[in-house]
Amino acid sequence: MLSIEPDSGPLTRWRNGLLLTLLAWLLINSLYAQAINPGHQFVSSAEVHPPLVALAMRHLPRLPREQADHLWFCFGIAALLAAMGLFCLAAGIPLHDAPAVGIVMIVGFHFFPTLLDIWETHLTLPVLTLICAAYYFDTTDHPYRLATCIAAAALLKTWVLALMLYLLIRRRPVAFVYGTGLFGGIVAAMFAEAGWRDRDAIVAVLNQWRSLQFVEGFANQSILGFCRVHFSANSDMAPWIASDAIMYTAAGFGFLGLLGGLWLVCRRAPKARGDQARLVFGLTMVSLLLALPVCSRSYLVLLLPVLWTLLTSEAVPIAARGWTVIIYAVLTRSIHSIPENPTAWDSVVPSAYFIGTAALWLVLVNALRRGAARPSAVAAWSLRAAV
Repeated sequence: MLSIEPDSGPLTRWRNGLLLTLLAWLLINSLYAQAINPGHQFVSSAEVHPPLVALAMRHLPRLPREQADHLWFCFGIAALLAAMGLFCLAAGIPLHDAPAVGIVMIVGFHFFPTLLDIWETHLTLPVLTLICAAYYFDTTDHPYRLATCIAAAALLKTWVLALMLYLLIRRRPVAFVYGTGLFGGIVAAMFAEAGWRDRDAIVAVLNQWRSLQFVEGFANQSILGFCRVHFSANSDMAPWIASDAIMYTAAGFGFLGLLGGLWLVCRRAPKARGDQARLVFGLTMVSLLLALPVCSRSYLVLLLPVLWTLLTSEAVPIAARGWTVIIYAVLTRSIHSIPENPTAWDSVVPSAYFIGTAALWLVLVNALRRGAARPSAVAAWSLRAAV
C-alpha cells in the first residue's frame, strides 16, 4: 500500500525559508511605507540617559534629514530582526519553522509601538535586541552575560537598570552586584570623557521627575499616568473624579498588585527553567513598565518577547493564548487622541495601551500561578544531543 508522508527534508526547509523571506520582505515594505514621512506629531519629553549615544554620534558625519531617516529605519529593522533571531534561539524555535517564526515576524513588524519607536527615534529597538539576548543567556544559565546585557541596555535607557532586580529574584546576588557595578563604571568613564558641564540641567530634569510634572498625559501609559489622567485635574480631559486622595489611593493599590505578582515570582523563580523562566522575566519586564513614572507608548515594544512566548509556547494554555491575541489586537491599534467632547468611554480609549499591558500582566500571573510551563526546547535539544 502506497503511503505519502510529509517531506521534512531539504525541499521543505527551502520552501519554509523562501516563505519566511517573502513574508519579511512584505512586512518590511509595509512598515517602511508607514515609517517614512508619516506626518506624525512628535511628543517632546525630558529624559536623563547616559551620554553613550551622544558620544557615538559625534563621530558620525552629518547627513540630510531624508538620508538620516532611511539610515535610522534600516538600523531599527536590523535591531528588530536580531531580536527575533535571539528570541527564537532562546525559545528553541528552528529558524526554518515557518509557522512559529512567521508568528514572531508578523507580531513584531505589525505592532504599533514598533512603528512609534521608529517615528520618534526613542532607541527602544536596540534595547529590545539586548533584552532578547538576556533571554537567551538566562535560558542557557549564564547570569553574568545576562547582567552584561541589562547593563548595556541601561546605557541606552537608564530605567532598564531596574531589570537587575530579576537577578535578585533568581537568587543571583553576585551577578546583580557585577551588573550594577559594570553600569556605574561605564557611566563614570563616559561622563569623564563628555564632561560635567550639563549637570545643572540634569538636576533640573530630575527635580521635574520628582514632582511628577511628566506624569500627566495620555502619552504616559504607566499606573501613575493612568491615575493622573482619570483621577486628577489635567489638560487632556475632564477626569472621572478630581481627587488627589483617590489618585494616590488607586496608584497605591496598583503598586501593591505589582508587588504581589513579584512575590509570586520570587517563590517560583529559583527553580524556573525554559518557558517558565521566560515568563518570570516577562512578568518582571511588564511590572517595570507599569511602575515607571513615565511609560512612553514606544516603550511597549519591549512587550514583544512576552507576546512571542505566550503565542508560540506549547506549554501555555489555550485560554491564555486567546487572551494574548486579544491583547495584541488592542496594543497594535494606533490611538493618538480623543474627541473634543469625550464621553466616559472615549476617555478610556487612549488608555487602551495601559489597559492592554495590565491585562498582559494578569495573563502572566495566571500562567505562573498554574505552573503551566514546561522545560523549553533548548533544554530538550541539549538532552537529546547528550544522549
